[in-house]
Amino acid sequence: MAYYEIAPVECPLQQNELYMHLYLRQADRGPNRDQEVILNPKVRPNDFGLTAATAWTISDSLDPSAKIVARAEGFHMQTSYNNTSWYASFNIVFEDDRFKGSMLQVMGTTPAEGQWAISSGTGEFALAHGIIKQKVIQSTPGENVKELHVHAFYTPMNDSVVRIPPFRIYYEIQKLVFWFPSILIYSNPVFTTIINYLLNSNAGDV
Repeated sequence: MAYYEIAPVECPLQQNELYMHLYLRQADRGPNRDQEVILNPKVRPNDFGLTAATAWTISDSLDPSAKIVARAEGFHMQTSYNNTSWYASFNIVFEDDRFKGSMLQVMGTTPAEGQWAISSGTGEFALAHGIIKQKVIQSTPGENVKELHVHAFYTPMNDSVVRIPPFRIYYEIQKLVFWFPSILIYSNPVFTTIINYLLNSNAGDV
């Protein structure tokens, strides 16, 4: 069973709605280590400013042999003088065949349970925005496993140049007349000239 679902969403820009159910592993020691301290100003008592680079593994199940579908590459930093509050900023870089080369940009704090913001994306997930609900479901010395529920919207992109066909121009004109019935649009010679130009320039597209 696939770990993702995608559904079309009706809006002025075509968007897809994305759901993912994933598992993220954080390990600061041992053979599965996937983060490393890169800055430690040794501010006590809360290690303010302590920063670690991350490449947390993300898989599609809890099974130890589960397929790694992505990695969370970035950093996290202790940003509170009085409490423990880790701020994280990273890219979820996909490695599986379906989404390889695509990325989600994520940021937020990392409590035992909370949300991260999806601020952008590339590849399949261009212009992505949404949230990730995250929760620690397993914890051992030196390693945490978080369950992730991803919910996002993104805009499919391609390299084609789209020209507006005449029927679409006519439809847009009708909408203008509908919203501004008191304005005699068709009696305006400038407007008429523009519309005639657009119709003629798109005549070959029908």
